[in-house]
Amino acid sequence: MELKQFSKYFTFWMIWAALALLFVSFLPWRFQVNDDELMMWLVSGAYTGTTESFAVFLHPFLSWSFSKLYFFAPSIPWYPITWFVGMYLSFLTWLRTLEKMALPKNQRLLLTLLLFGFYIHFLFFLQFSIVSAFAIAAGWVARWENSRDEKKKSSLFPSDVLIIFGFLVRPIVLFLFLFASLGIWWCWYRKSSLAKNLALPLLIGIVGGITFWIWVSTQNMQDIKEVNRLRSQVFDHPVLQLQKDQFRDSNPDLYHFSNGLIDFHTHPELTDKLPDWKDLLDQKRANVVNLLGIKAALTTFIAHEHLLLGLFGLLLVFSFLIQPKWTILGLGGLLGVLVLASPFVLIKVQVYGIIFLVAMVCTPLIPSPKSPADTLINSLIFISISVLAYHVYSFTRSAENLIPGDDLGIDLAGLPPNAQTYLIGKGDYYRDLLFDKPLPFQLLGWPTLLPTTQRKDEGARNFYFVDSATYFNNRKYFLHLERKESRSSMILLASPSCLD
Repeated sequence: MELKQFSKYFTFWMIWAALALLFVSFLPWRFQVNDDELMMWLVSGAYTGTTESFAVFLHPFLSWSFSKLYFFAPSIPWYPITWFVGMYLSFLTWLRTLEKMALPKNQRLLLTLLLFGFYIHFLFFLQFSIVSAFAIAAGWVARWENSRDEKKKSSLFPSDVLIIFGFLVRPIVLFLFLFASLGIWWCWYRKSSLAKNLALPLLIGIVGGITFWIWVSTQNMQDIKEVNRLRSQVFDHPVLQLQKDQFRDSNPDLYHFSNGLIDFHTHPELTDKLPDWKDLLDQKRANVVNLLGIKAALTTFIAHEHLLLGLFGLLLVFSFLIQPKWTILGLGGLLGVLVLASPFVLIKVQVYGIIFLVAMVCTPLIPSPKSPADTLINSLIFISISVLAYHVYSFTRSAENLIPGDDLGIDLAGLPPNAQTYLIGKGDYYRDLLFDKPLPFQLLGWPTLLPTTQRKDEGARNFYFVDSATYFNNRKYFLHLERKESRSSMILLASPSCLD
């Protein structure tokens, strides 16, 4: 099917997607996880004073590129801009592909609305794993659709750039898509076109993985990568995060670790404890293999993602209308995989986001014996528009829940110039300071592994701004610190070296 340069359908949604991006940029959007914030601070130079070329989770080529962009133009927020642009281009690629598919107009509109809802939601709650997944899925589905043309089966397509981009943002996501595609091919869609289209993504993964390993090796970062791998395996262990209270008294150090109180600077012995903790958690894995444990694993991190759940529900209903048998089998298989994986993998929002995108890739491929009644599809369209309208309205009210950062800024400004300051709490507390350079505080966690974040003055005073929930749930961790007066809603603590 040949397309005009800009059809009415494409132009309409291209403009709406651009307006949505502009709309969100003027709202109090946020990073969904502080990994994004930390990587942005590292590559921008805000964290250490020097633009860092290694940001742990990004492919080194991308983090190096960010560091050079910030070095030559430090006033431009390159990191979030790249994520916004990546999401926008991915959405446009999805549009182009849906336009090529032989779908009835109302079905294409419904799928577009679902994708638009996903797009605008994760523009507001920016998350690098989702940016990666959205780009890879867009490039993947475009490659799949383009390869239907016999003359193009071995061709490279402009949309393949999105697969490369997605890999650079979060390498592991590409391998998850490869695994999902192999499962789809093996269990359901055994067509040679799918198998052949795995070749390029697999090549990207292999070459990218080799270059990642070479860079880490030449920069002598192997030990840091290994310790961080262990840290992640312990911190994200399902037993720890779903049943952390059982360790409050029996293993308080592990309990504090589970709440993000991870400081490899002050407590280097943590490195030696990680293997033992992992073994302990592995031995307790059977504790989560029960109905309550599985329920907690599947619902804990998705319970408040109402829009994503709603989009997923609408997609399932649409899929059921097209082909009930395949939808039931697919949903049963998905639940089976999640149940089997739940004792081994922490099923976070990112996982559900990737599953939604895989389902979006597969749904148009489902063989339909008959087209659903227009009334049913139009009803789903009406519900989708209503859900999106309410969600966008809730965005406009989000400023009402912001925590003012003025008092925290005043407290930080009043500390001694050589103070070593840590902030322990959600990103909502320091949102107003997100783009400050230099950053007036540091965070605990994996950044404390990096040599460039090591304190330069061992006699420096140590201050900790702690949110009240973390403080009262981890009182033992803070016993050696003295509480100070604070203007902000955070609790200010000082180490013995700075007691009056």
